Amino acid sequence: MNDYLGINIYLIFFRLLTILPITKNQSKTQLLIKIFEHQKLRLGKDFTQRHLDALAQFNDRHGQRYFKMIHKGIQFGSFVGVLQVGSITIEILPKADQRPQSSKSEAGWRSILLEMLQITGNIPTFALTNAPLAIRKHTILEIYIAIFLNEVERVLQHGLLSQYSQQQQRTSSLKGQLIFPRQIITAVTKPSYFEVKSQQFSQQHWMHQLLLSALRSVKKMYIHPNLSKRSLALFRQMEIQVGNGVHSEDVNWHKHLAQNAALVIPPRFKHYKIALDLARLIVTHHSPDLQLGHLHITAILLDMNVLFERYVFETLKNTLKNGRYAGLNIQIKAQPSRIFWSAERETTLRPDIFINVRPPSQPSYNIVLDTKWKLLGNSNSPHTNDLKQMFVYGQYFNAAHTFLVYPNAETRSSKKSDKPLQGKFNKQMYNETTKQMTTQTCQLIFVNAIKNGQLNRSIGEDILEYIIKIA
Repeated sequence: MNDYLGINIYLIFFRLLTILPITKNQSKTQLLIKIFEHQKLRLGKDFTQRHLDALAQFNDRHGQRYFKMIHKGIQFGSFVGVLQVGSITIEILPKADQRPQSSKSEAGWRSILLEMLQITGNIPTFALTNAPLAIRKHTILEIYIAIFLNEVERVLQHGLLSQYSQQQQRTSSLKGQLIFPRQIITAVTKPSYFEVKSQQFSQQHWMHQLLLSALRSVKKMYIHPNLSKRSLALFRQMEIQVGNGVHSEDVNWHKHLAQNAALVIPPRFKHYKIALDLARLIVTHHSPDLQLGHLHITAILLDMNVLFERYVFETLKNTLKNGRYAGLNIQIKAQPSRIFWSAERETTLRPDIFINVRPPSQPSYNIVLDTKWKLLGNSNSPHTNDLKQMFVYGQYFNAAHTFLVYPNAETRSSKKSDKPLQGKFNKQMYNETTKQMTTQTCQLIFVNAIKNGQLNRSIGEDILEYIIKIA
């Protein structure tokens, strides 16, 4: 589950009191545009053709994944988060209700998004739990940056560590392995020097260079002046201690990240982990090469479908931890895999959530959940493809009971049509546990994503209570 969005889980609280609100009189100011998922952003006074062209180029490089280009604008899809192009910062917020857009609804959904990101571990939100208003004053991008800078400061306070790495350097004495291609060139201009590589114990390694590269990217962003000053000061401090030259294969963090899906950090450097993970996030989501009109782009975008799935899974896990269902021996897995079709390349099936229940003195049974971050129409009828998918999941995972889980906003909670909707498939399945043919069902569950204007943290408990009763 930690690889869903490429960000590891950190639930660490940190004060965010040094950041001041953005004002129009500050230098290097930014324009903040708030918009909801699936909405359109058209050309205007602030969002110009230069911004649109840069975003079009960015989207092309990512396979049209994040949004759709339309006439004189863009239309966002299911991705939420932050997108900075030049001096414009666009916050794309989730929305699971029919209420009209307003500053109140924007603030509410933004707070819900940050809370959901914190619970799922997809953003290390270092903020005091009793100071939510301090968080709401800043963009999501600035929250990432503030946390990163604080972690870099913590690393510097502990002292930068050295490790053995293969260094390439020019020296006046022959110590190490001679690099012949470079030596041939150097011999012409500086015949008294040698181009050598050797193992040295120093601070010039890939971890420090990754932090430096992230700080360099932050300097180019339109963020609060306090953050800009801190990033510049930290960059200069690290540059003095480490040096900015990349003259080692081991120092090349680009090569290191390409060879390792996850950061492999030596035990001595465990206090570097959060800073390195955030540094990786910054450098991989900042596109300085997209300089169409010198507009840098930074994008931290998360698929709301994946985020909702992860949130439901985390709340289910937390519900099981309280011991209420300990007697049922419930096991829960995220995206288990089954081979669906075998050929040169196998095709697999991966339901969102798989639950196995082993009650004492009774046959065990399986349940499959599939989450859908979307609002159904007034008929509450699921899409045919979703039903087909659930039928196949039931067959391959020996699950007679399958459930489609949809968000239900407070504005619709009183409707009778939002009650769980049950249907059955017209073909029975063979139950491998009971060795009998049984009816396979698929039910729609509408869970309250919001309660009393806040994120509903008891979704897992609501779901488990209902499905255990039905199954």
